[in-house]
Amino acid sequence: MQGFERRSPNHLYRNSLVAIFLRKLEYCSAILFLTTNRVSEFDDAILSRIHLPLKYDNLGLEERRSVWQNTLKRADTPHGGACIKDLGSLTAPKLNGWQIKNVVAAAHALAMQGNAPVTDQHIQLALDVSEEFIKEFYRPPERMYS
Repeated sequence: MQGFERRSPNHLYRNSLVAIFLRKLEYCSAILFLTTNRVSEFDDAILSRIHLPLKYDNLGLEERRSVWQNTLKRADTPHGGACIKDLGSLTAPKLNGWQIKNVVAAAHALAMQGNAPVTDQHIQLALDVSEEFIKEFYRPPERMYS
């Protein structure tokens, strides 16, 4: 991401990356897709060269259900396909597509370890670990000195 971030006098390396990227962008005749969740960090010169910026909203309930269904279809183990009894409960956490994919991958690994198909229990365990990490990640940092 450093190659797209705003330039500043104190970051010569970043400035050179932005300059190189801009030079390459000027001579690029292809269609280029850039994806980020840090649009506010983009350098103004790069933003001015984006012809068609698209913003994707967070997944709604039905979109999450569809992502869960499609991802679980590919979570077969040698012991069978995913056996999920309550898909509705999975759509409650507001996860994005990557997070859902990662939860299913972790649940699949757990199921493979236990020589079983993916079940609600595997998914719930992976969800719990993921949610705990997200809570910890967004927790305000503890002050070093009180």
